[in-house]
Amino acid sequence: MKLTQFEVIDLHQHLECGLGLKGGLDFGGASPPGGASVDVEFSHRMSVMDRHNMSSAVVIPGNMYLRPNGLADTAAVNDTVAAYCARSPARLRGVGLVEPVYGPAGFAEVKRCREELGFVGIGFHNGMQGVPIDSPLMFRLVEKIGEAGMIPFIHALGNELESIWQVDLLAKAFPDLPMIILDVFHAIAQVKSLPDIAERRPNLYFDLSMSISFDFMGKPQVRMVGADRFVFGTNFYSLPVMTAPMGRPLEQILESDLSDVEKQAILSGNAKRLLGML
Repeated sequence: MKLTQFEVIDLHQHLECGLGLKGGLDFGGASPPGGASVDVEFSHRMSVMDRHNMSSAVVIPGNMYLRPNGLADTAAVNDTVAAYCARSPARLRGVGLVEPVYGPAGFAEVKRCREELGFVGIGFHNGMQGVPIDSPLMFRLVEKIGEAGMIPFIHALGNELESIWQVDLLAKAFPDLPMIILDVFHAIAQVKSLPDIAERRPNLYFDLSMSISFDFMGKPQVRMVGADRFVFGTNFYSLPVMTAPMGRPLEQILESDLSDVEKQAILSGNAKRLLGML
């Protein structure tokens, strides 16, 4: 098996920052103090990407960050991600955060994420943000994300705040806005519903990061829905949380009996089309 046969773009990586916890990365803003731990973390991420033939990746902030100052803390996290991605602009694209609970006060941060920080999207992990995906707060915010020319990156683990059924309602309201849905394969009930929802919501695209067994969970969905609706992701986190991608997502896709055209679409072609990474 040649890992170099196909270009690989990972649309689901995370960067932990703003935790302020001993043992975890705490960049604290756009200018990390000292920089040694950031250097080590960055070097490790690049080595992992090199081993898996990843030409580039999308970096999303982790949602477990301290925010006693609300929007100012979120903006600092966004600055940190932008500074991190600036270390390798050819290989890293940033996704920002704007908490739904900020309401209209957060709309300016959406615009800043695009115009000043150059982000490709805004990420949501509603189970950690305390606001359901189908909340009115989400509809207003997603509207602003679309107006700014960005894509929502929405986690849908399958709990009461973030499920594929709530994504279905959100996607119905914005049929012309592509949305990248992460973590759907975490729950088998969601996987069973994916084909029907994908058929009626052609603006939805799904990452395969949690399909630990691709032949069992991922490939049947690709066969039913089409390879043009799936993107590659690893859900890879910062050191020391993770030292390697979860499972063997790349190897299992390459070992599958999908055609070369289907494999290339999943591994990078769809990402290039969605995010303009040509």
